[in-house]
Amino acid sequence: MKSEVKFKKVVDNKTQAFVENICNGFKKELEEACIEIGEDLLQYRERTMSSILFPVLEKNSTKTLMEVGFLKDDKRRSLDFYSLDKNNERCYFIEFKHCFDKSSVKHLAKYNLQKWEKVNEQIKDLNVDTSGYIDGNKDMFGISIFMIVVQTDFKELEKESNNDRYSKLYNKINEQFLEADWYWIYKTPEKLIKLPKDKKNLFYSNVAFIGIINEVK
Repeated sequence: MKSEVKFKKVVDNKTQAFVENICNGFKKELEEACIEIGEDLLQYRERTMSSILFPVLEKNSTKTLMEVGFLKDDKRRSLDFYSLDKNNERCYFIEFKHCFDKSSVKHLAKYNLQKWEKVNEQIKDLNVDTSGYIDGNKDMFGISIFMIVVQTDFKELEKESNNDRYSKLYNKINEQFLEADWYWIYKTPEKLIKLPKDKKNLFYSNVAFIGIINEVK
């Protein structure tokens, strides 16, 4: 069953479909990788999660690249991913960041909110005056993806239900990410929770993607 992506602003159908495909493709790729490797990969950080995201982008694109460079104000910068869509009509510049969050706390930590601000900086800054774009003659969109992995102590199982954890994460997103254009929440299935992990007292109960979308004009 597909997890639903929620859009807080009007997004054109093609970009909306791309974001939805990425979220649901990530879920599938993550579950397959965890089962094949035999451990819960959600315990790992951004580089590992990027390696899960990359093949998903490839499957939904004609071509996907990592660390695409461009010039802005005479300074060299880079974005994490570039994807050219299946019809070669538009391209997406994607910035990705990751954080862990405890299900037992009411608010996301300040240093994680700083990561949210960071992932959006270059997406907001994209415009047609920026030199060095690939496929600058195509429709271009910047998309940020901020990934939250929710850590839950097994001791909390008796204190809160799956619905409680979902509601807490939902509230954090809607209270602390006011500028987000879209979000997606995924409940980790039991088959992943049961897989081996380094910290045996923890499991990873939910995953969220949150982001903004900037049409490059």
